[in-house]
Amino acid sequence: MLYKKISIIAGLLVTLNAITAQAQLTALGNGLVYDSGANISWSADANLFLTLANASGNSANFVNQIISANGGVVNDTPNEFETTAGTYKLTAADFNLNSGQLDWWAANAFIVYLNSISYGGFNNWRLPNTPPAAQITGALNTSELGELFYTELKGIEKKPVPATSLFSNVQSSVYWSGTEYGPYPSDAWYYYFNTGVQAYVNKNYFFYAWPVISGNA
Repeated sequence: MLYKKISIIAGLLVTLNAITAQAQLTALGNGLVYDSGANISWSADANLFLTLANASGNSANFVNQIISANGGVVNDTPNEFETTAGTYKLTAADFNLNSGQLDWWAANAFIVYLNSISYGGFNNWRLPNTPPAAQITGALNTSELGELFYTELKGIEKKPVPATSLFSNVQSSVYWSGTEYGPYPSDAWYYYFNTGVQAYVNKNYFFYAWPVISGNA
C-alpha cells in the first residue's frame, strides 16, 4: 500500500512538472505576455501599430509623429535603397494604414517611436531577433519568432499559427525581424506565421511588426 501511494504521488509530481514546463507564456496584465522560453516579453497586441494608429483619431498625423520621432530617417547598413549611404529617408508611403503592415524601415521607426513615448512605461522596445543559429536552414524554431511559433504556441510547419487567447490581432502572415541579412544589407529576415518558415527579403516589402522587450517586463 505504501509503495502504491508513493508511486501515485510520484506520478502526480511528474504530471505537475510537465504542466509547469509547458506553461511558458504568461499574461502580465500590462499589455505584455512573458515568454520564458526566449526570456522576452511580447506585446499582447500583435498588430500594435494599426491599433495605435486607429486609436489616435488621425492616422496620418500618427505616422507623422513616428517620422518626427526618428528625425525623418532610419539608419542601417548602407544599401541600394538609400540616396545617402546608411540613411533611409522615411515617408508616409512606408506605412500601410489599412492593414498595419510596414516596410522594414517603418517597422524600426515604429519601435523608436514607442521608446520615445515610453509606451506602456518602457523604453527598451525592439523587433524580434534572428540570431546566427536561426539563420541556418532547418533551425526554424531558434529565432525569437520561431521559438514563439513552434515551442510556445505548438505550431506545425506549413500550417497557420495556432489560436491563443493570450494575444490579440495575431496575423497568419509575415512578421519582420529586426535583423538584417548580413551578405546583402538591402535585405532583412522575416518570419511567416502562416507556414512557420523564415527567410530574408528586400526591406521594402510590407510585413507586420510585433514589438518585444528583453526579459520579464
